[in-house]
Amino acid sequence: MSRLLAPIPDGIAITERSGTGSGFFLLRWQELRDGFGSVPVAGSVTKTGQTASLATTAVLTLTSSGWYRISTYARVTSPDGVSSSLSVTVGWTENAQALTKTSAAMTGDTVTTGQSTETPVYADASTDLTVATTYASNTPNLMVYEVMAIAEQLR
Repeated sequence: MSRLLAPIPDGIAITERSGTGSGFFLLRWQELRDGFGSVPVAGSVTKTGQTASLATTAVLTLTSSGWYRISTYARVTSPDGVSSSLSVTVGWTENAQALTKTSAAMTGDTVTTGQSTETPVYADASTDLTVATTYASNTPNLMVYEVMAIAEQLR
């Protein structure tokens, strides 16, 4: 996601008579450094207290095609006590083809069971980057989990 940087106004000096940078120049330099040092988060989804599969949910609706990264984090917050399974699927569209990537199923039955993923994708404009989960619990709806997803524009 690009950021706008205003032009230097007419009549503003970028150096002092001594050759050092002016106050304006130093502030502009810091503005540039801050812009290069951060990756903008374009969209996010957070779901807590989940006890069933999460239907396909838009993380970000794209206005332009390009490179994006979809990052996810999921964790069991209350185990079933017997057995359970959770997998996370991210989705995108490239060249009008719907694509998905599904994480390995998490089958640990403790509150330390968790997983994070990063998926770089090239996606079409006017489409969604999505997240969904597939949930199974030995005792129906007993295992509780949280899932978070963010989408960042890379280029």
